[in-house]
Amino acid sequence: MKYFFSSFFILVFLVISTFAQYQWTGTGADNSWGTSANWVSNDVPPVNFTGSILFKQSGRSKPNVLNASRTISGSAGSAAYGLFYNVNSPIAGIHTTDLNSTTLTLKGGTLQVGYNTSNSHAVIKNGVLQLGDLSTRTDIYVGYNNVSSNLGGISTLKIQATLNMTNIGSINVGRHVAGNAYGNRGGTLDLSTASINSSLGPNSLYAPLGLFVGANSGSPTDVTMGKLFLPPSLKNIDVGSLSLGYERNANGTIDFGIGSSLTNFICRGNLYLAYDGYGQFINMPTGVTFQIGTPSSRASIYVGCHQYSGTFRTGVLSVVKGIFKGYLQNLYIGEMPTGNAPNTSSRVDTVSYTHLTLPTIYSV
Repeated sequence: MKYFFSSFFILVFLVISTFAQYQWTGTGADNSWGTSANWVSNDVPPVNFTGSILFKQSGRSKPNVLNASRTISGSAGSAAYGLFYNVNSPIAGIHTTDLNSTTLTLKGGTLQVGYNTSNSHAVIKNGVLQLGDLSTRTDIYVGYNNVSSNLGGISTLKIQATLNMTNIGSINVGRHVAGNAYGNRGGTLDLSTASINSSLGPNSLYAPLGLFVGANSGSPTDVTMGKLFLPPSLKNIDVGSLSLGYERNANGTIDFGIGSSLTNFICRGNLYLAYDGYGQFINMPTGVTFQIGTPSSRASIYVGCHQYSGTFRTGVLSVVKGIFKGYLQNLYIGEMPTGNAPNTSSRVDTVSYTHLTLPTIYSV
């Protein structure tokens, strides 16, 4: 038994001791990740390591350029590991990471821009960004807050590269999940010029733990805004659930891009569209197969529901000249469940072939 505990202690110590964090300064004579003067304490990150790389206020005046392909490892979806652009400064500036025709892999952990911070802006371009591997997922957070604060300002991430979503859990863009927030906040994720691949194949996005755009589960007093811009080349979207304009003072937009090639959109869990907030799809093409729920797991649709005081809310879900499949538990359209909301107006428009498996329609 003593041998067992000694071995356990040594194992835990070794795991903890492998964590490392590196912070960019950009004070070197060039822009390379391989130059020691560009890092705090002249400490260049190894090509492969477990931990995180952090970009803050310094070094935003010039790009940071990878000198080799690199891998950052960490626990699945853990906010302690990954690649972080958390600036939290009102001064304008963008961190531009030039992949320089290499591959940057996040094996687990998170990609963060404005995580419990604000006014954080990043561009990742010119190479391959791989998120997750076959066994370890990576989550995305842009303009995300899970604490009470008075921060204000939008955070943005633009990816101009090949984006291999090998194993993504959730995508969070402009999301507030706990506590009180004072000041306009949110996030924009611009993938309009990215080439997206996932485990579903080329031109596919897969996020089994959910897609949250302009979503609020806390109590902000000002707008929580989220915008997701997708490339017109994207053909398939498969998400565990979708919150688009969810709860008080939330505003969410998904733009599929002009001339979108989208053919399939699957939301396996609940769909919240303009649920006590503002939510909208832009440039959704005709001919899409749009599915909510699955034959083995029914889901609910909430469109234009409103329960708190504020301005007039509207919500529209329109699937035109395509196929709408609903394996539904509940369908709520323009409902006021409780509270002191003003009038609300909503519509579900399926000018297409429609297949619904629905036990009950509530509060339409």
